This record gives sequence, C-alpha cells and structure tokens, in this order.
Amino acid sequence: MLAEKRLSGSIDQPESRIHFEHAHASEEGGTDAAEALRAFDAQIEHICRSVDVIANSIVAKHPEFTVVRPA
Repeated sequence: MLAEKRLSGSIDQPESRIHFEHAHASEEGGTDAAEALRAFDAQIEHICRSVDVIANSIVAKHPEFTVVRPA
C-alpha cells in the first residue's frame, strides 16, 4: 500500500518497523487515506485470525506438533 501510494509512510528496515502518517479528514485525500488504513488494518486482523484458526486446527488434529517450552 505504501508502494502504491495508497498510504503515506515509511519503512525502517534496520529497525523492522513500518511508520504510517495519519492524515486528517480535513486534509486533501485525508478521508481516502484514513479509509485505506482502516481497510489495511481489517485485512491484517482477518489474516491473523485465519492463521490462528488454522494453527489451532493443526494442533487439535496433530498434538505432536505442539512445542512445549520450559518455563
């Protein structure tokens, strides 16, 4: 989305961070940018929930794949 210029921000590779600039609705394009950020957030949330469901399904069917870490 950054490369497509749908969101404003920068990528800090050494720090492994993505910084998003928040535009206000009163600024030109602010509403579009805010909506794009909300859509991006919703997509990431959906992906995370899907991965969680898949991981839980795998563990339920194959508990031997579960890694138990010492406390």
